[in-house]
Amino acid sequence: MSILRHFIIILLLFSHIADAGQVHNVFFDNVSTVVINHQGCELEHPIKQPTQLIIPLSNCTSDTAGKIEVTHANLKKIHWQKQTETISIITLQFIKEYQHEIKLLPEQLLVCFPRCPQNSFHSKNVITPLIPSNIFFTFSGINFYVPIENFSIEHLLERSIGYMPKNFVEDGLPHFGSKRDDWLGKKNREHLGFDIYVDKTNVLAAADGRVKTVNTTKRAGLYVKLDHGGYIYTLYIHLKTVYVREGQLIKHGDKIGLIDGPQGNAKAAQLHFELKFKNSSLDPLPLMQNHYKNYPNIAQKIQQYVNLIPERVKQRDKQVQIYLLNQNK
Repeated sequence: MSILRHFIIILLLFSHIADAGQVHNVFFDNVSTVVINHQGCELEHPIKQPTQLIIPLSNCTSDTAGKIEVTHANLKKIHWQKQTETISIITLQFIKEYQHEIKLLPEQLLVCFPRCPQNSFHSKNVITPLIPSNIFFTFSGINFYVPIENFSIEHLLERSIGYMPKNFVEDGLPHFGSKRDDWLGKKNREHLGFDIYVDKTNVLAAADGRVKTVNTTKRAGLYVKLDHGGYIYTLYIHLKTVYVREGQLIKHGDKIGLIDGPQGNAKAAQLHFELKFKNSSLDPLPLMQNHYKNYPNIAQKIQQYVNLIPERVKQRDKQVQIYLLNQNK
């Protein structure tokens, strides 16, 4: 299958391409039809495997990609991928052998199981959006991607606002604005970043930019600051190793450092990620909520974790008071 797929892609690359069309969205109607809304894309010969259907679209680009987990007796997953600037591929994963029919309509491609009904036009306004699985948030028109290698947005949520640190008294809670230094009996210092608890993992640039700073401090340990233009910066703190140098131009997804054990004042291995606009640090959480508001699965998961924060704050406040009482005995 892999050889055949690559052979078809090579043929497509060497074909004459006019101004590229575009896939606008892909969705499953929750009954029997996968709908591909497009403009100007050209269907190439589909590749049918026992439990997989690959649909190559030439003369076709896409601004996004992602996946849909579906609830169906046989259809398991839909994956939408921009293979090159002019080729998009939609892959359907099945549980067992399947039958299908492909129907071409103006600006729509329907994949039905097993047959398409006669009146099978689907409204473009009824969409189950694909999950853009590695976008963290959008700010000032820039997509910032998950800054941990091989992490989806779901993984990031589970290891940040969905995560309860083992030493939550001294490490604090992961969300922006959580308390710091109160366990030392000092005036509260607000957390200005978003902690992601990972270890022995590469850290990636969240967006295109230039390396502004590589430095070390007692509190941060080794860190990198990226300049994304327009007075927008991101910081990557508590690194063990850095792979970049000051002044270097980088693309989103480039490896910039390594998390390997706790660094600086961190009590456990983690990345402190920080978004700054001009001289102010911004909370990524509302930006993330806004970006995923039309993606119910992710939006619900974010809200689920947000709802846990007040109780976790109370729990930590109580434990800090107990800790301070024991320290003063």
